[in-house]
Amino acid sequence: MTTRLSRSALSAATVLLASLLGAGCDKACSLVAVLSQVTLTLHLPPEKDVAMPETVTVCQEPKCRAGVLPPVGAPGAAAGFNLTSSPAMGLLSLAPGSVRVLLIEWPLEQDGAVNPKDPRNEYRVDVLDAKGVTTGGLAASITYQHVTDSQCGVDAWSGSASD
Repeated sequence: MTTRLSRSALSAATVLLASLLGAGCDKACSLVAVLSQVTLTLHLPPEKDVAMPETVTVCQEPKCRAGVLPPVGAPGAAAGFNLTSSPAMGLLSLAPGSVRVLLIEWPLEQDGAVNPKDPRNEYRVDVLDAKGVTTGGLAASITYQHVTDSQCGVDAWSGSASD
């Protein structure tokens, strides 16, 4: 039997571990977990202008994952979703003017240091509506930032891209 921890449980464990690793030193460690991940942001047209449902495909070359975008209610509301066979998560929110903001958080695999020339630094996001019309897209080469703090047990890589 395989036990999977939810992302919030994993984040809570990371925060606890980071605070314990920093305990006993003169430095005050933050209670915010620093995760290795890439954040991808796209701006999508209003729901009324597309044929629902929309699908999203996110690729960290050569690995691709897909999901269905949920409807978003009122301005300021947000709807989360998961990508198939992946710990990657998405959040769709409504901005002023009924523009939808799609945020994808793609966790980085911890297989050693991030190599700046690694082909997995290439990300692609494609959003299609029910008629096959492209409603959003992003292609980006990520430059990762390395954040370390040995006293607090932080060693993470992050990057971001937006349309």
